[in-house]
Amino acid sequence: MQSKFKRILFGGDYNPNQWPKEVWEQDMAYFKDAHINSATINVFSWAKIQPSENEYNFTELDEIVDMLSNENYDIVMATSTAALPAWMVKKYPETMSTDSEGRQHKFGARHNFCPNSLVYQKYAKALATELAKRYSGNKNISVWHINNEYGGYCYCDNCQKQFRVWLKDKYKTLDAVNDAWNTEFWGHTFYDWDEIVVPNELSEEAWGGMTSFAGISTDYRRFYSDSYKLERDAVKSIIPDALVTTNLMGTFKGLDYFKWAKEMDIVSWDNYPAYDTPWSMVAMTHDLMRGLKDEPFMLMEQTPSQQNWQHYNSLKRPGQMRAQSYQTIAHGADTIQFFQLRRSKGGCEKFHGAVIAHVGTNDTRVFKETAQLGRELESFGTRTLGTRNKSDVGIIFDWDNYWALEYTSGPTQDLKYVDQIHHYYEYFYNKNISIDMIPVDGDFSKYKVIAAPVLYMVKEGMKEKLEQFVKNGGTLITTFMSGIVDQSDNVHLGGYPGPLREMAGVWVEEIDALAPEQSNTVSFSDGKEYKCNLLCDLMHPE
Repeated sequence: MQSKFKRILFGGDYNPNQWPKEVWEQDMAYFKDAHINSATINVFSWAKIQPSENEYNFTELDEIVDMLSNENYDIVMATSTAALPAWMVKKYPETMSTDSEGRQHKFGARHNFCPNSLVYQKYAKALATELAKRYSGNKNISVWHINNEYGGYCYCDNCQKQFRVWLKDKYKTLDAVNDAWNTEFWGHTFYDWDEIVVPNELSEEAWGGMTSFAGISTDYRRFYSDSYKLERDAVKSIIPDALVTTNLMGTFKGLDYFKWAKEMDIVSWDNYPAYDTPWSMVAMTHDLMRGLKDEPFMLMEQTPSQQNWQHYNSLKRPGQMRAQSYQTIAHGADTIQFFQLRRSKGGCEKFHGAVIAHVGTNDTRVFKETAQLGRELESFGTRTLGTRNKSDVGIIFDWDNYWALEYTSGPTQDLKYVDQIHHYYEYFYNKNISIDMIPVDGDFSKYKVIAAPVLYMVKEGMKEKLEQFVKNGGTLITTFMSGIVDQSDNVHLGGYPGPLREMAGVWVEEIDALAPEQSNTVSFSDGKEYKCNLLCDLMHPE
């Protein structure tokens, strides 16, 4: 397919505003040595470019944009709205988020805003609009980067009111809400929309991370996945053909990325495996990001050396960053970008790796490895851009299932959605079989094999779609804890695996949970035996 870029973007997050001008000049020389051709700027500059409620100051940002444009960089322009300026919080404290314990936060940190605050929306939209107006004519701006690493939830009164509006739109009547959430359980029947409260640790999620009503909690997550479109629309209103993205976080549980991908022009994500993350898990997440739009994606962030925020922040060994970057391209990336280009001297990310370390020179191992990779990528020209990965195998990944499975009370706390998906991905990965990560509403006809591990929630139409796939000659693999509930987390009656029972040819009578020290044995007629743990089904073949 046609790439959205004219070259492989190679660069990353750049914050010259943290440094004096003479450092900028040195950076430009060093970056040329490393064959860096792109920079992501303005990610956390709201306080700098809007020092007060009615004042903008673009002087420094203009200089940064001019400097990069003169060097013919591809600029990734962020909207700078991921951390509020102090003046806004001082005057409008309601812009700050309220956590799951009901505490409204003070100024500080980042991702600290309530996305449903009308005040926040007003100023975020205005800033995005001003940026788009100011830089709409700059041909070096290749991508508009909305906010940064969206995440977290707010449980304030604004969110509660908007949640009720969302529910009215989805269900139309309170009777439908009560039916969907099975509120007869524990006498939770609602007779007025204003009786519905947000599901947090003061209400339905008050007991150890579980929830009394998974239907309510899952709907709140669905609601939040619908809450962010404002800045994208603001940029598009000025630059209709702007290429818009926001950086995702792989298998992040909080937001339905398949839903988000429909709102973006290109998917981008931040890849930060731990020292012990299997490379098959990294590959799976790349494939998930590619699968969100079934298109090439951007690697917005990786570290050239080490992270700073994990429990054990190991260095990348010689050659590891290069190998990891090529793995990324092989799974569908059109960019290789780093956080960060120059290491910050203060703040919580001062020990996060960078192309230019605190020593401030180009005479380091990391810089030399970056320069080697830059030369190699430059030599590729456009040959890898826009390439597609053709796969005969699809693995279903579904955020509704993710939420519902891990919200449910029982049968075991050790059942984790992503781990189960990875077990099946790893099998194909180890056999060098290409895999697509696909949504429940994807085109199944493209595949010979579809794996649907722990398809706990079978929503309306899913039974028929899977049966048609099998009738057409496809092979479906599903597992324990599949076909259990509907879209509201109410059990499909008539025996597990519910809607899948006829196709699977089994009836599961009971599900037994094994403690970590326990195991079971599966014995086959050919004499082979296998150990198993976690969950065991008492099953009747049909």
